[in-house]
Amino acid sequence: MALQASGEIRISQINTELGRTSSSLISLNDAENGVYATINTASPSKPSATNPASMSEWYSYNHTYGNTLILTTEFVSGGVSFAYIQNYSTEPQTITYTWKYHSYTADGAAPYVTTVADNVERAVGYVSSVQTFTQLGDSSTSGQNYEDGFYPAEIFDVGYQSANSSVTIEFNLISASVDNVPSSPNDKTLVSLNPSI
Repeated sequence: MALQASGEIRISQINTELGRTSSSLISLNDAENGVYATINTASPSKPSATNPASMSEWYSYNHTYGNTLILTTEFVSGGVSFAYIQNYSTEPQTITYTWKYHSYTADGAAPYVTTVADNVERAVGYVSSVQTFTQLGDSSTSGQNYEDGFYPAEIFDVGYQSANSSVTIEFNLISASVDNVPSSPNDKTLVSLNPSI
């Protein structure tokens, strides 16, 4: 939770924001220079590293502020694509997401789409159960960009009945324990599959 934007800030509040006991001894110069905890450079408001320090530098500082995740689609050889998440977490975070059978195109018979776990055929519009994944972070590197790829083959198996077919699967990011999930429509991306995979 961020410190207030105006008014009186107490030393105890800065301690708490930094994850310390409110009554811990603290030097403002040391605090803004990262001695007690690395300053979160992603926070929109943060104290300056220039000394002498002042209390007003701490207005609106948010030590746990997370950058918004960036969700895109990446392509690999053979015409398959995957959902691709970029974030700036410096610690592990758990994300939740679903896959949706969005649409298909076919010159002939429709593709046969089943779920991997139970081999049940699914229709357009089917949404998987909520999936959970823990992304690793690097606590030694502030502002590092971490990336993970999510493949629809984890959930769906596609059988094509005509050569000129494709299936589109939607990846929907629901939550993240550290970073902010973008609001719709940027919390979704479409992933394509075709018979050449």
